[in-house]
Amino acid sequence: MPDPTLYQLATSYYSAGRYWQTELVVRKMLARDETDPQAWLIRAQCCHRSGDRAGAVLACRQAGRFAKARTDILPDLGSLYAGLGLRAEADAVYARLLDADPKNLPGLVNRGNVQLGLGNAETAAGFQRQAIALRPDLPEAHYNLASALFHSGDVEQAFDAYEWRWKVSAFTTRAPDFRQPRWQRGEIKGGNLLITPEQGLGDSIHFIRFAGLAKSVFSQVFVEVPGPLIRLFEAVPGIDRIVPYGGPYPDFDCWAPLLSLPHLLNLKQASYPSPPYLSAPLDKSAAGKKGDKLRVGFSWTGNPLSRNNHLRSSTFGDFLPLLCRRDIQPVNLQKDAAPGQFAHPDIAGRVIDPMINVKDFAGTADIISGLDLVVTVDNVIAHLAGAMGVPVLVLLPTLPDWRWGLTGDRTFWYPSMRLFREDRIRGWKPAFGAMDQAVSEFMRRPGD
Repeated sequence: MPDPTLYQLATSYYSAGRYWQTELVVRKMLARDETDPQAWLIRAQCCHRSGDRAGAVLACRQAGRFAKARTDILPDLGSLYAGLGLRAEADAVYARLLDADPKNLPGLVNRGNVQLGLGNAETAAGFQRQAIALRPDLPEAHYNLASALFHSGDVEQAFDAYEWRWKVSAFTTRAPDFRQPRWQRGEIKGGNLLITPEQGLGDSIHFIRFAGLAKSVFSQVFVEVPGPLIRLFEAVPGIDRIVPYGGPYPDFDCWAPLLSLPHLLNLKQASYPSPPYLSAPLDKSAAGKKGDKLRVGFSWTGNPLSRNNHLRSSTFGDFLPLLCRRDIQPVNLQKDAAPGQFAHPDIAGRVIDPMINVKDFAGTADIISGLDLVVTVDNVIAHLAGAMGVPVLVLLPTLPDWRWGLTGDRTFWYPSMRLFREDRIRGWKPAFGAMDQAVSEFMRRPGD
């Protein structure tokens, strides 16, 4: 029989990050009962936190094997499997939980998330809707429903559900604390609107297309903009004033988050503004494309501070076969590349690196305007090239960001963009191979 004192001691050590001491207690627990699923689960969690993936997987399997009627450990076991990237195993655990308790809210929400990770957006939405039916005020279920709807292509309903993001505790952006009210859909306000940024710089570039449409409702539209984007956004139509992030603020009557504009304006997808809606202050399209080689800009990683950057980024080494091609002129678009990054013997002296002098994204746009093609992972460079209407090839992970959907090589958001998706089994290799072929096809296009 499990010893509750040992369990409490193990969880206390684990919560404090004292993993080797946790393991000592787990050994005592298993010495008393080698079929104790709770002990195996704690060992799995400990191994996962310590970087021992193989040990974590083995312990997870033992926990599941011995759990039997112990459905209380299944939520944590499913979460751990999901954290290990073993979505099929996580789905099986949540299915087992829901068989025992069909109205288990964490089971419904988490199985929906796992189903989305397995590429089943409609099934994922179904689980979230079941959770909402049981608890209509559950923010996480609405937020996850939005993600499933985005991935399935139902963007209009998705934007309505996406408004719940502000009530999700894990959402990374906090709402501003203005005395003026937030604009609500259906309100005919007039006066002045302040649009505030949220999330990443790529999100601002993606959604700035909607800012000018607010002029149909307001006399003046002000947009608060992070410093690196100020010069880039100065020429966006319909914006009366750019406000530096953090102010000082002009007089305004109400405010709205940038990514809420499609919802607030009640827009249909067919009416979304199309690129190009951003341009380079110093257009180099004529001067930059002289020569007999294709000028290809490249970027291999996103913001290292983003919690999901490791999922959407590749490595510089993945890009080397492309950069070694003798029929292209590689141009670096990666800010703060490591010293000596381009000293590889196959590309030494061939890569143009103009980013060292770039101060903001208007400067990056100047460089992109002189390129024939951009190749990148899902980062701000992808959004910038797409917003400028420049041909861009984008590498996506198996579960991409909500805006890219789960299938297909095109996106209505950016008509000049092609998508190359990581394979669930073979990783990035097939995507890079297809992308390399696309570069060759691009070179053979008439007029190129």
